[in-house]
Amino acid sequence: MRRKIFLNFVSLAIVSSILTAVLISVIFYNFYLDSEWKSLKNTAYTISGTIEHIKYDDFQYLINIKKKSPNIRITIINSQGKVLFDTDMEQSKMENHLERPEVKEAIRNGTGESTRYSTTLGQDTHYFSVLLSDGSILRISQDYDNIFTAMGSILPGIIVIVLLVIFLSFFMSSLLSKKILKPIKMATENIDKIISGVNLSEFEIYDELLPFTQAVNRQSLEIKKYVNELKEKADTIETITENMSEGFILIEENKKIVSLNNSAIKLLDAKDDKDYYKESFIVLSRDIEINKTLDKVLKTGENKEILVYLSNRYLNVYINPVVNDGKVIGVMILIVNNTDKYRAEKMRREFSANVSHELKTPLTSINGYAEIIESGLTSKEDTVKFAGIIRKEGNRLLELIDSIIRLSKLDEDFSSKEFDFVDLYEMANNISQNFDIAAKGKNINIVVEGNHNKVQADKSMMEELLYNLIDNAIKYNKIDGTVNVKIQDEINSTILTISDTGIGIPKEAQERVFERFYMVDKSRGNKSTGLGLSIVKHIVEYHNGIINLKSQVGHGTKIKIELPFIQLKNS
Repeated sequence: MRRKIFLNFVSLAIVSSILTAVLISVIFYNFYLDSEWKSLKNTAYTISGTIEHIKYDDFQYLINIKKKSPNIRITIINSQGKVLFDTDMEQSKMENHLERPEVKEAIRNGTGESTRYSTTLGQDTHYFSVLLSDGSILRISQDYDNIFTAMGSILPGIIVIVLLVIFLSFFMSSLLSKKILKPIKMATENIDKIISGVNLSEFEIYDELLPFTQAVNRQSLEIKKYVNELKEKADTIETITENMSEGFILIEENKKIVSLNNSAIKLLDAKDDKDYYKESFIVLSRDIEINKTLDKVLKTGENKEILVYLSNRYLNVYINPVVNDGKVIGVMILIVNNTDKYRAEKMRREFSANVSHELKTPLTSINGYAEIIESGLTSKEDTVKFAGIIRKEGNRLLELIDSIIRLSKLDEDFSSKEFDFVDLYEMANNISQNFDIAAKGKNINIVVEGNHNKVQADKSMMEELLYNLIDNAIKYNKIDGTVNVKIQDEINSTILTISDTGIGIPKEAQERVFERFYMVDKSRGNKSTGLGLSIVKHIVEYHNGIINLKSQVGHGTKIKIELPFIQLKNS
């Protein structure tokens, strides 16, 4: 801006000086010309008045005037236009002057004047004629430089003046531009203070700029207020989204990411150390189904919901368009992890199917033998035998139903857990004694190690846990085998370990032995419901514990349970 003001000042000064010089020259030239005209006329009137009273046949008087004023030319012309006398040329060589404008005008009006330009001399010649009393005409002429010749003669002076004016204009325009821009510069340098609402009287500001600066001041305060409100809303939204367990993503119409939370990065199994702002969605997730659905939503503007299985998780992905004036300008994606829900549903379906199957087997056996007895075709010995089978299958059925009921209770969401102080060592000894007959039948030695330390737990659940584990250790042990029950304290927990020297569990089945109704060998179906270890796992989880299993086929199995010391009686 300063440069523009400076150049404008300089240009204005140069143009003004040139125009002024030209105008003054023209004025002075016209003044000079007017003066010369008057002088020429006065000379003509003086000569005409004098020669009216003297005889001028020898024209000596006129010759004397010529000598005194060499710049003028005197000519005497008779009424027929013949030149009688001329101070500059021999009259005999001169042509008739009757048609000269100044002569014709003098004959007609008494006086006449004209100006003619000489291309040879480059000058204007002014003529003035006076009609004498005898009918002859006195003409006086004088040469003058025309305006262009005069301007040419004074041009060096004009150039000098213009150069001086330019020099002065450079100096003055620099000073003026600084002075003019000083308040503006001050306002610019302190724009932050003006925006922040400082008193404008502290600054030197043009009155013409005050409405503008006041408007800037007022609008800046409004903008600041609006920005603060937006920031508060943005912070609120960010806080909400960052604390969401669901994934949240905002995408532009060109599939560039403008916002996402950490849950979205984790659920899509993306790199959490990368900045995804303005990155294409494909960089965040390469899942084909999600990307295809995203393209459809951007194209059609319809809401879409899909279920994808990604990184061992079942994800419900809700993709909704963001519409403005009927045009899709982006997409909002909500990702919900429903893995537990779908696994629970899958488990429920499998559990229902397994329950139906496991209940059907003993019932079928009971009905079959009952029909045979009912037919009356059996002997007394067979009736007794079949009745024993029916009783056995009935007991198995009751045991199965009882296990299912216990599992259902363990699946419930307990709002209150009532714990007592339980002596695991004493409890293990008591339960081991209940298995003396079964153990002696296979010559199995049961060893309980540890001390009388107590842990906070549900007593009945602990009894069932020990019962199931010792029962399995005996049931699937070898003849002359060993079952070892060990209770020991660690820093923050109690460790319960039950190991046997039995047949062991194949490696491929070890991850599934805690599933409901899962049996390693179906031929053992008459010995097991397939629910014992599942119940054990649920009891451990109920007590916030950890269960681990190690087994080797032909060498036995070792189950280790860690129960934390600190338990809340009402958690």
